[in-house]
Amino acid sequence: MNKESLKEYLSSRYQGWSSFLNNVIFPIFGEDDFEDGFETELLESQPERRQLAEATGIRSIKQVGMMYVGVEPLQIFDVTVSDRVMMEHNRVNIQRLIRAVMDQFSCAFMLFHYEDDTRWDWRFTYCRKSGNKEESTDSKRYTFLLGPGQSCRTATDNFIALYDKRNSLEIKDIENAFNVEALSKEFFGKYKAQYEAFVNYMVDPTNGMRQHFIDTGFDHTGMAADKIRDREEKPIRDYVKKLLGRIVFLHFLQKKGWLGVPASKEWGEGDRDFMLNIFKNANERQKENFLDDILEDLFTEGLDRNRSDQGDLYDTKVEGFRNCRIPYLNGGLFERDILDKKPSHFPASYFNGLLTMLSQYNFTIDENDPNDAEVGVDPEMLGRIFENLLEDNKDKGAFYTPKEIVQYMCRESLIAYLQTDMREEDKECIRQFVTTHDASQLGELKEYIDQKLYDVKICDPAIGSGAFPMGLLRELFFCRSAIEPNIVENAANIKRHIIQNNIYGVDIERGAVDIARLRFWLSLIVDEKSPEALPNLDFKIMQGNSLLEQYKGVDLSTMTEKKIGAGESLTFFDSMLDVYRKNLRDKLTEYYACPEHDKKMQLRKDIADIVKQELVEQGIHIDFEDMDLSANSQFFLWHTWFHDVFSRPSNGGGFDIAIGNPPYISAPTQIASPELNEQRQRIVASKKYKSLNEKWDLYVPFMELGMQLLCPNGVFSMIVPYPLTNQKYGKKLRKMIVEEYRLLEIADLNGTKIFENATVSNCIPFIQNSQPEGELRITQIFEDKTIREVLSKSPKALKLDKKNYVWNLTEEERTGNRFANMNVLGDFCYISVGMVVNANEKDAQGAFKKEDLISDTYDAIHCRKYIEAKDIDKFQVKRVRYLEWNTERCPEKLRRPTFRELYDRPKLIMNCLGTINVTIDAEEHFLHNHSIYCAILWKDLKDVSNKSISSSVKKFSKHSREAMESLSEKVDLYYLLGILNSSMADQLLTDQRGGDYHIYPEHIRNLPIPVPQREIQNAIGEIAKQILLIRETNTDYSELEEQLNNLVEALYQ
Repeated sequence: MNKESLKEYLSSRYQGWSSFLNNVIFPIFGEDDFEDGFETELLESQPERRQLAEATGIRSIKQVGMMYVGVEPLQIFDVTVSDRVMMEHNRVNIQRLIRAVMDQFSCAFMLFHYEDDTRWDWRFTYCRKSGNKEESTDSKRYTFLLGPGQSCRTATDNFIALYDKRNSLEIKDIENAFNVEALSKEFFGKYKAQYEAFVNYMVDPTNGMRQHFIDTGFDHTGMAADKIRDREEKPIRDYVKKLLGRIVFLHFLQKKGWLGVPASKEWGEGDRDFMLNIFKNANERQKENFLDDILEDLFTEGLDRNRSDQGDLYDTKVEGFRNCRIPYLNGGLFERDILDKKPSHFPASYFNGLLTMLSQYNFTIDENDPNDAEVGVDPEMLGRIFENLLEDNKDKGAFYTPKEIVQYMCRESLIAYLQTDMREEDKECIRQFVTTHDASQLGELKEYIDQKLYDVKICDPAIGSGAFPMGLLRELFFCRSAIEPNIVENAANIKRHIIQNNIYGVDIERGAVDIARLRFWLSLIVDEKSPEALPNLDFKIMQGNSLLEQYKGVDLSTMTEKKIGAGESLTFFDSMLDVYRKNLRDKLTEYYACPEHDKKMQLRKDIADIVKQELVEQGIHIDFEDMDLSANSQFFLWHTWFHDVFSRPSNGGGFDIAIGNPPYISAPTQIASPELNEQRQRIVASKKYKSLNEKWDLYVPFMELGMQLLCPNGVFSMIVPYPLTNQKYGKKLRKMIVEEYRLLEIADLNGTKIFENATVSNCIPFIQNSQPEGELRITQIFEDKTIREVLSKSPKALKLDKKNYVWNLTEEERTGNRFANMNVLGDFCYISVGMVVNANEKDAQGAFKKEDLISDTYDAIHCRKYIEAKDIDKFQVKRVRYLEWNTERCPEKLRRPTFRELYDRPKLIMNCLGTINVTIDAEEHFLHNHSIYCAILWKDLKDVSNKSISSSVKKFSKHSREAMESLSEKVDLYYLLGILNSSMADQLLTDQRGGDYHIYPEHIRNLPIPVPQREIQNAIGEIAKQILLIRETNTDYSELEEQLNNLVEALYQ
């Protein structure tokens, strides 16, 4: 099989199934095992399939043959499409048809081609039924787009990879060949390299752009030089992101045939490689100044200007495209902003490299879903690019949510909304309808459900790049498509209605909002037959600080209410405010569909003036300076911009569904950042959130906000860290959820890595704003990425104990207080985390990093033995390095130096993640970082007094320090070492932390410790010493371990 000839074949028009077998299938799979299907017509045997096929634009499905891959039969079908528009715009029926065909088969290849010979492109699809037959509801479908005008590079490479393995092929090899995730990672890697090349060119002062773009107007105090430079150059990175985002958007658009359309031709007949060809056709002078001479004008004079009176003609100034049709897009994507006006210039090689790279990929305008994917770059990639390129995204707790999770959360939230107040027998029909889009399941409920879909109000208060709103757009569209007639003609109108009336979102990051809007626009373009002006989403998908509806100490959430006295307000409005509200509503509606640039500018001004008048009418006088009230990072006016939601008389006001993936930012990380710490203080001062407890993570107020936004019976769903279920900071939130809301479901994702760069496990609570009642479903994620119910229990049965309100998501009996009469480890030992080996923020920020202080070898400067959690195991230190010590910078300028005596006393040392591993440091006096906890007997710290110790005694101890010093005389470290490395310790730790991956100091501190007679302690301590010796030689110690486990377990009977 020759790579070039294969690529040429795949790039040609469809030549029939027989030709495909001979050119692709037989060379890879061989023909010895091929069983001829004699072109059996599948649609003839079942009339219901025929009816479904006709509604989908498919004329015939012929069974060409079958072969075995390993022991698995693989079917081959030839599918003739009679109506391309009907097929491409009716994904719901296609999925139902494929499901019907695959009912009898486990996996299949399908060749889709057009009856019309003028349509030369074709599709090669691999279908596989997931799970066993009883559990499977869907066949997964993966498709290569082939033929003239398609990039067949990926398909060629993947077929060649299969050919190279032809003697040992398995089904998993075929699945790898259609792996969309692998392609996405490859694309992102190449895109990131292009992005970095453009940024690096701009930040180089010798290229003449840096000085025009950088921002120096910020407080430099305490910032290291590299941090200052990084902050200064943020506008450059933002500019490149926006530039490349526009260029990628146009690669999606050119797939519609809407760019470079010859003057006499129709929309759809444009150049599908317009972006690369306009560069190739440019003369050398134009190439050397391609951005300013060609692209900037294309953006502002072409795509952002209405030229309908000129037949949409635009002169690109490039030969071959002098007078071609370019659509007017509106929407704001190509509006010229302040950065666009600055001088910018890149050598021709930069655009040549970028556009050549992009031309190697198929861009598929319709977003893939987990069960139906085209192998190419889909609009979701814009979200991934944004999330992964946002350099401080990890500090902001932002992570990209996988499609399978998004779909599950969207469907379950929608099902819960539609099932509200329904009879039990109707609830299952609704679930089947939402998951299969088969409207016949609804019977007489069809009209009622359609109205509920029409009316629903959905919000994501931390929208990111739009994963959840896009997911719900798809679910709403598929459900309405299944019910409403003439879907092919009405698809774009249904989507416009959903975007305008059903979906709302807010994010603090301007870039996130831009990408989310862009994905919504693309979702409309998919179904447009010809370009329509895009809607303006400035007041639907908005920038703002979701958590704060106050500014400069003034509460802005009630600014539209009529005040009647101190601390009181009425929910009706006086005549003047009523006029403002009506004017605002009318202006926002007009703005959404306004296609004229100047008119939009005027409407924006009018809208801002109305809001300011409302403030004045209420006696609220704040100097907002130049701040945009509808797009800023300081606050968000929920009750102003989304007033139509909160003033709905039919349901008490509020959203029907609040959904999302909020930022996860721990208390220490918030406090360490001046910006986040200021926000934290403002959140506390707002007194809006009752759930804030001690070291609360940022997702906690986001969860409470989501629940506050709900109307009566509204449904909440967010994917959050698993520590929600067991950490002390979540105690008030857990109590609030169980006592004030109805907990419908918790999806337990513990132990499954959902986010690539996050260290935390996750869970997904589904909560309804109604009285607590009924059973709670507990679901888990399985290997095939499906989430299924594993048990149900009363929400009240979640609690392990009244004190901490820790949740138990298992069937096991777990009681946090079952050894309540025992002392805990914290009574015998001072528990501390180790030092943070980085420069402190006050006087040495950025001056050195951890790596600068550590050496593999001992010398006069690196003179103290140093370990981290990865260096220890049970009863063993595996690796020792050396830390710089007693120098000017270490330990005095460390971010958290702790105190010296912590490292000079005998102690137990243990890890803070996963299974607990403990060893002893009796005389080495290791230094260790914060990945290790240590436990020192109180009696060994008798002569040490400092703030850390006194604070620990005050916060965590029920005994005096003297009493604990006396208690610690009753045990020794080797006995405690044996206890902590026993299997019993794992059970005790589970009681403390549930299924969490993290081990926190309070978990260690609260482990119950018995105090038996000295003989028993000595026996356990002796076994611990023997294992320590054996571990030095890395030999088996399982027999001793079993003895230890039996002795320890007996102490807890």
